[in-house]
Amino acid sequence: MKITLVTRGISSTKGGAERFTTSFSQKLLAHGHDLCICSGEKNNNIFNGSHFFEIKPLRFFGWLKILSFHWKTRNLLKNIKCDIVYGLCQFFPLKVFYAGGGVHKHWMRIRYPNFFYRFLKYLLSPAHLAMVYLENHIFSNKRNNNYVITNSKLVKKHILEYYLFPEDRIEVIYDGVDHDLFNKEVIVHRVTMRAKYGLCKDDIVILHVSNNWDRKGVSTIIKAMVNLPDKFKLVLVGKGKKRRYQKIAKISGVNINRIIFAGIASQIECFYGMSDIFVLPTMYDPFAQVCREALACSLPVITTKENGAAEVIFDGNNGFILEEWDDYVSLEKYLLKFEDEIALKDMKVNAFDSVSECSWKKNFDEHLKLFQSILNN
Repeated sequence: MKITLVTRGISSTKGGAERFTTSFSQKLLAHGHDLCICSGEKNNNIFNGSHFFEIKPLRFFGWLKILSFHWKTRNLLKNIKCDIVYGLCQFFPLKVFYAGGGVHKHWMRIRYPNFFYRFLKYLLSPAHLAMVYLENHIFSNKRNNNYVITNSKLVKKHILEYYLFPEDRIEVIYDGVDHDLFNKEVIVHRVTMRAKYGLCKDDIVILHVSNNWDRKGVSTIIKAMVNLPDKFKLVLVGKGKKRRYQKIAKISGVNINRIIFAGIASQIECFYGMSDIFVLPTMYDPFAQVCREALACSLPVITTKENGAAEVIFDGNNGFILEEWDDYVSLEKYLLKFEDEIALKDMKVNAFDSVSECSWKKNFDEHLKLFQSILNN
């Protein structure tokens, strides 16, 4: 097959979408497919055998950057013949769209629940209007694309709620997990990592990994720690406003020494190895990949129902699900359950088992099966 990928970036070290593009591209080439990549960012490690096109969007305003990338890519693809155009970002027309970022309309409703404030936000931040404009066309059911792939049933449900898109053209394909990197063996880092950050062997370590602490609910975790025993420690990995959360801890009455701001980390598996529980009280996530990685490393996960990862979390078995992202009272109750060493041990075993069959090979095979089905039809 001749396949064209449309993406805003491609990288093996950045976020989920960029890493997915890298892995998926390598697999396509390894299986002998003819690959074109249209990317908004230059990549110095262009894959041998692929055709790489750098799309340079206008960068004056956010909305202009989004729309100019779409227009330039559309003009470029008029001269490229291929079997499948696979959009890994908002773009049309195409054969298949990957809704890995979820539904923007739904995110806006969660982030700004008040209608008038949300309307004002659209006016003051035209980038949101640009995203919804592209989303409306992608899901318009005017055959701009044949199929939509989602990484969770949650996103599929939101597409059907907000748009008149045929349900039989939405395919749920779960992302994989790199079991060579994320597995039970990360426990070997436990002693050295705890020593590095001044943690005791008896401490119950709560891990949070994200680059948007407001959206991912870090304040909820801090407030939940107020009445927890001092042996509960929080490790924050990623980017966030450190001073803001130090202030929240001080106001809440949480000793700042119980919170470790680890910053951006390249070897995230070491942090999984030092921790006992992974907590992500996110406002909205189509399917947070870090939850799947944590489970593969035998960490029970606490997240929210607005995270597609909740589809692999079973209350009391391998973690817990919060009804609301800011419900720190329930979060405190769940965290206290991990004082029971036997219960914690059982949940760690269940955590690993819940994603043991999840692989990138399975993800790739399901993609190719869908692509071939589209060509056959």
